[in-house]
Parts: sequence; C-alpha cells; structure tokens
Amino acid sequence: MEFVAGKLNSNYLESVVNKNINDCSEVVAVVPYCNSTRLFDLCKKAGKRVTFFGRLDASLPVDIPILKWFIEQKSPNYSCYLLHGGLHAKIIWMKGEGVYIGSANLTDRGWIDNIEAGVFLPETTLEAHGTSTELENLVDEVRKRSTPVNSEIVSMLVELKRRRAELSKIEGDINEWFKKNCRVPKIPSLVSVNKTKSADRQKNNFLKEWNETLQLLRSISHRLRDYRPDWVGQEVPDGVHVDQFLHAFYYLRVREGMKQPFDDYFEKNKHNPEAALIEQMKWWSRGEYPHDDEYNFITNWAPSSRELLAQDRLGSLSESEFITLTCQIHAIREHSIKQESEFLGLSSGSHPADMKREEFGKWLYRQKSKHGIAVLETVDYVLYGGDYASVPDRLWEATRPGKWKIDHMGLSSLGEIVGWALPDVFPPRNSRTSKALRALGNPVAIY
Repeated sequence: MEFVAGKLNSNYLESVVNKNINDCSEVVAVVPYCNSTRLFDLCKKAGKRVTFFGRLDASLPVDIPILKWFIEQKSPNYSCYLLHGGLHAKIIWMKGEGVYIGSANLTDRGWIDNIEAGVFLPETTLEAHGTSTELENLVDEVRKRSTPVNSEIVSMLVELKRRRAELSKIEGDINEWFKKNCRVPKIPSLVSVNKTKSADRQKNNFLKEWNETLQLLRSISHRLRDYRPDWVGQEVPDGVHVDQFLHAFYYLRVREGMKQPFDDYFEKNKHNPEAALIEQMKWWSRGEYPHDDEYNFITNWAPSSRELLAQDRLGSLSESEFITLTCQIHAIREHSIKQESEFLGLSSGSHPADMKREEFGKWLYRQKSKHGIAVLETVDYVLYGGDYASVPDRLWEATRPGKWKIDHMGLSSLGEIVGWALPDVFPPRNSRTSKALRALGNPVAIY
C-alpha cells in the first residue's frame, strides 16, 4: 500500500498512474469533478481503454471541454458517463495493477497544488481481501445510475454556461432552468429510500439505454465514412450506413442459427472495443460477404421509407403506401410473420411471409389508440410533435398505455421508424442494434 499525498510526501497521483498504467488492462475513474484531460491523455498514450464517471449538476462539475474530448475521440475505448445526483467518490482503478482511493478530483489543483490524501492499493491486496468484487459492485451501481455523454447534453450545458454568465447573481433561476431542461433523470443517493414509481424507473431505464447507444452510433457512423465498401454510395446517410453495417455484423458474424451469443462476444471484446470495431469495419469495407439484403435496404428501402415518412407526406399516406412502409421496417417485418394466420384474417395453416406482412400492414393501418388516435397520427407525433431533443420522450409515451399507444407498435418498431425518417439525427435502432453494439464490447443493456 502507498500513501499518496502529493507535495507532502513527494508521491503524486500522476506518478502512481504512470507507474501502473502500462501493465493494467483498462482504467475506470469514478471522480465527480474534472477540468483536466491529464488522466485521459495518459490512457490514450498507453493505449488503454478508459471509462470515466463524473457528476452532473448546475455547477458544471465536469468542464465542457472534457465532455467534448470524449465525443471527439469517436472511439468506444473512451467512454464518459455523467451521474445526475450525489456522486462524491474519488476512485481511479487501473485494473490488474491496483486502485487509487482518496480525495483528489481530476483537476490540476487536485493533482498538483491541493493538500490531498489517498492510498494506492495493489491488485494483490484487493484480491486478498475480496475488494475487487466490492469495487466492481460500486462501479456497476454508478453505471446503472449514470447517463453516457452525448452532443445533446453538451449543447444543454453550453447554454447553461452562457446563462450562468448572464445570471450569476440569480442562482435560483439557473437551477430552475437546469431542472426544467436537463433530460437526464436525477437519481436518488445510494443511502436514500427508493420511492421512484415503477413507471418512472422503466422510463429512466429506456432513456438510459437510448442515450447509451445514441452517441456511440453517431461516432461509429462518422468513422464508417472511411470504411465504405464499394457498393455503398457516398450519398448514403451515415445513419443508414451504420444500421446496415451492424445488421450485417450481427447476422453474419455473431448470430449462429437460433443462438445469439452476443454476451460471449462482449466478454471477449469488452477490454478493447476499439480493436473489435476496427476489425469489423475493415471486414465490412472489403465487401467479401453476401450483402444483397443490405444493398436493398440501403439503395431502395431506406430512401423510400424516408420519403414516405416525410412531414409533408406522412399524414396522407394511403393504405397501399403504408403497407409499403411497414414491409420496409425490419422490426415490423419480423413481428408480422410471428402473428397467427387467423389474427391477420387468413385461413388457418401456414402462409408465405410476404403475404403475412402485407395483411399485417393492412390491419395496422386501420388501428387506433384507445383515445381514437390513428396510427399515422401517432407516428407523426413521435417524429414531429416537438423538438428533436424530446423525440425519446415522445417515443416512450407512444409505447405506453394512453393517448398515443397503438397495439403492436412497440419500441423497436417506432425506434426504427425514427431512424429511417431522421437518419441524419438518429441512426435507426431496434433490439438487434443493441445486441450488435454489445457484441463489439460496449456495455449496452439489452431490454
């Protein structure tokens, strides 16, 4: 064990990190305040994956340039999460080598100037006392309560910073604005009695999963520009491209018949998802695999779906146009063929998949919510019923019992529709998207 007290004993936190970073497997930092990329630059130099958990509140405990640094890396090896609530722990865990637990934040003053006190416990000590398991449990709990940073959060914080400069004398107004505009749910402290309603917890879990994948999808889609196979044109939107890359990766390289071993791939790739991503992007760019389905999606169905879902077109779709749309939505295609023939108005027995898809489209076109809202109205509300930042909230609302809920239109179907309508903002997503991202080593939850 080492006592780390900076100037007081000439044992600086940076020195401890430098001594251990090259031989560790990855770095996990749970530190509320951060205004320096010092630790992250060391991780990048050493080629180590780093996951950072910081605090989110109206005082801007993590500087905006730090959040932008993580987004700009566009790599799954650099992950940043924010916890909207009472995070006060200071832990830097260099897995396989040891952990620093102390008072220092990831600030220049914390690393150099302040009187700080902490200890570095080598991995052998952690294992001897079973502390590794306790640390894993702590990190897992913090992860559950955290939200991955994305450009929407950064934009909100940039506006918050501007308002802080203007309204520095009216702190109460700033806090109220933050509460109103921050879409990251506030999590009760670990020691509080959890009285959160079940419905709120479910929504929070959904929004967490949505944000978990959103920035990751955007980063991968940006990087895929350098890995386009010859058969994918430059005009194809990034969101469409990344969706079909993940589709091909999952069905051609992960899934084995009825087996879905994405968790096995996650265990293999979780320490270096960057390497896994590069390997699969190179495979994708070569084009040496059957890709007729992906080609059809990209060149025919994606442009057609986007046109049918356009704001000035959607509300007046005919039944035949709506059937064309539903037959191009992967989640709806898969859902429709699982329906009983009698439910679709067909005779008992088996029928061709395309026939079932067409009949399901006819049935869905006629559906209304319990409040009399037609299916096209619900889709229009999700896509265009407010600003883009609130699309996830409207998506959740449209899949819960109430005004907008249409039977057999779940999160996967509507989530994919959002992507085909707005691929430049929200890459298409369904449950297969999450499974593919998890197989690449990303800690994405599967609901």
